[in-house]
Amino acid sequence: MTQRPAIGTVRIATELQPFADAEGASWPAGQDAQFYFFSEGIPAGQGIEALIPLVSHPIGAAELDRLPDLKVVANYGVGYDNVDIAAADERGVTVTNTPGVLTEATADLTLALILGTARRLREGLETARSGSSGCESITGADGLTPGLRVVWGRSGEKAWKTC
Repeated sequence: MTQRPAIGTVRIATELQPFADAEGASWPAGQDAQFYFFSEGIPAGQGIEALIPLVSHPIGAAELDRLPDLKVVANYGVGYDNVDIAAADERGVTVTNTPGVLTEATADLTLALILGTARRLREGLETARSGSSGCESITGADGLTPGLRVVWGRSGEKAWKTC
């Protein structure tokens, strides 16, 4: 088994604090984990070895230059388009993400939107809220064949297999 290097000081996007404070969540002994507000900028300084940003927080060469001891950017999310990979490579910073964590949720939402569209759910909700009893005009999906016209990626494949 490969020994993972110890990470000392970690800066975490404040939006993730509820997850860190959840029951059962814990940090390794001796690890300094502090939260940062993106509105105040990406933290800077000596000794920060790990950064856990949201994928909406851009991490470019300027941000990396302000973190000379940085070893890893561990994105909280599927992508890593927010990180300048070339700049990270030049500085020896590892960039990670969490691929696949949203596949099932995205597939579920896709199916919900297809069914909601086919069954005219929004119109039904508006009719119900208005107090009207004219629901018979929105209950049918006669003549419609709901389906996925284009399927891309893990989420599209999961939605397709679910159907």
